[in-house]
Amino acid sequence: MNVDRRKLLKYLIAMVPAGVAIRLLAVTPGRMAAGLGHSMLGQTAPGQATQPLGTDAASPPPGSVANGPIRTEDYSGPIRVACVGDSITAGAGTSNNALFSYPAQLQRMLGDKWDVRNFGVSGRTLLNAGDYPYQAEDAFKTALSFQPNVVVIMLGTNDTKPQNWAFKANFAADYLSLIRKFRNIASVPRIFLCLPIPCFGEGNYGINEAGIDEELPLIRKLAVAQQLDAIDMHTPFAGQDALLPDRVHPNNEGAALMARTVYKALTGREYVGPPVLSLRSLAIKRFRLT
Repeated sequence: MNVDRRKLLKYLIAMVPAGVAIRLLAVTPGRMAAGLGHSMLGQTAPGQATQPLGTDAASPPPGSVANGPIRTEDYSGPIRVACVGDSITAGAGTSNNALFSYPAQLQRMLGDKWDVRNFGVSGRTLLNAGDYPYQAEDAFKTALSFQPNVVVIMLGTNDTKPQNWAFKANFAADYLSLIRKFRNIASVPRIFLCLPIPCFGEGNYGINEAGIDEELPLIRKLAVAQQLDAIDMHTPFAGQDALLPDRVHPNNEGAALMARTVYKALTGREYVGPPVLSLRSLAIKRFRLT
């Protein structure tokens, strides 16, 4: 029997009460566990965005949070956050990376309902043909086995080195490869792509702003095409060269700026709590809590 699919769709829409959005779900094996059990009539799995019928998947402006903030009430336990990146994520440039890297500061900002882990590795590239590709690292395997609910990726700075940027034609494809590997794990995480922070003047080891400027539109386009969230780490550092003493790595205050930027992307609101930017202030805070 031949069925006019457009007429059938119009009939189904007419049968739905006003104000209820219909989602057409393309269920893939990797998303089966998250998608099944949720109604196809307006409900979504935790952390997924509802896209009403007829809207354009590329409608969110580049650099925006496309899918809305993370809803803590959708998770029964602490929300696992994997911060993936290079030395900037690892905390090089801070006085103590265990305390003042941006993931460490983000953990204190978010509190006990979140479990933030730092999977940054110094010198690593997004490009698989780079001198030290991130996907070849044990930290990457550990990040996957962590089964994160949220993944925050900031790679690309080391890719601007001349020996690495020679393979820039592979940048988008290699980024997509990384995204797919996180998408295929059982936890089906929300993925945030960060626009790299700027490089002021001559960076270390050939790192340069010209290469970063080439990466920015590639990351924006990839975020829109894959319906992922983008976090603009680049713009907040405009005119803030004092926060990058070596022109590449943020100091404690720079890492705090990064943490606040990610905090807003995850929660949908500005961080208004007390800053913890020195060993002394952290000791005072701990003393007051005990």
